Amino acid sequence: MKPRFWVIFVICFAVGHALAESPYEPISMKDWSLLGASAVIGAFSHYWGEQIQPLQPYEIADLDHQEINRWDQPATHYYSQTAGELSDWGLKTCILLPSLFVVDSRMRQNGPKLAMMYLETMAAVGVVTEIAKVGIQRIRPYAYNPAVPTTAKLAKDTKKSFFSGHTSASFAGAVFFSKVFSDYYPESKWKSVVWAASLTVASSVGYNRIRAGKHYPSDVAVAAVVGSFLGYFIPQFHKNRKNVEPLTISPCCISLSFAF
Repeated sequence: MKPRFWVIFVICFAVGHALAESPYEPISMKDWSLLGASAVIGAFSHYWGEQIQPLQPYEIADLDHQEINRWDQPATHYYSQTAGELSDWGLKTCILLPSLFVVDSRMRQNGPKLAMMYLETMAAVGVVTEIAKVGIQRIRPYAYNPAVPTTAKLAKDTKKSFFSGHTSASFAGAVFFSKVFSDYYPESKWKSVVWAASLTVASSVGYNRIRAGKHYPSDVAVAAVVGSFLGYFIPQFHKNRKNVEPLTISPCCISLSFAF
């Protein structure tokens, strides 16, 4: 995941003043604290990642795909530059989805807050993903594929399979976009369409990362969960308390929502 996409979005989107009624709290120290923590942890994880030692030719020669669990084994047979390029385009699409908020007058007037929340979401996704990558150092599927040139397997990035950064960022962008739309228009008949379309694009990213030989299915599954969680709960964390209903219990049903 390259940071320039969401940086460009934030710069373009953070205009105007939060004059319209918003389902979210105004920008506060909570926002700056989250960003500060992400920056510090991100710097640490980046430094940690620089210490990774690439695979050596003799290590590559000793790799055996039979040591991988059966669910993930098929990924070692995949390697496609076209699939990799398609996943790049899918990632860009998902990351830029929230830029569509500028079309809506209510969201546009609350641009700075939405931009801040999105920056927090993408920063958190990037930090969590990088920590997992440098901490676990799982070898990518293509390293097991004899059809892939050895030179392609010697980069540090070969040891950053778990979990997929493309997928986590794509699901974070897609879920954030759908969640914010739903919070502004909870009664809209387009909600299901927005969710289905955005998650379809994000899912295609995960699929293509597997076909490209970059990730195992488990890498993509975990990334989808992490990205979706952050894309949903960071906006939820910022909701106005008056817009968050508490737990209510009746003889017929239980209604549960989260208040932070």
